[in-house]
Amino acid sequence: MRIAFCLFEYSPYSGLSLDFRRILQESLERGHDAHVFVRRGKGKGPMGFRFTFLPPGVVLKHTKNKQILCPN
Repeated sequence: MRIAFCLFEYSPYSGLSLDFRRILQESLERGHDAHVFVRRGKGKGPMGFRFTFLPPGVVLKHTKNKQILCPN
């Protein structure tokens, strides 16, 4: 299964991010294809995951963000 995780903000040591990483790790261990999209964050994303920081000003609606999610 392909899963897109969307977070407003990623900080490597916040409680939400730690819980998120556990869920992400479990998804990958079960064989799912996961990609993470974040509006803003501190530091780099977790190693081994596809992690995309969205540019400023992006409205998170699928019709307006098609150019980011499907650039070709």
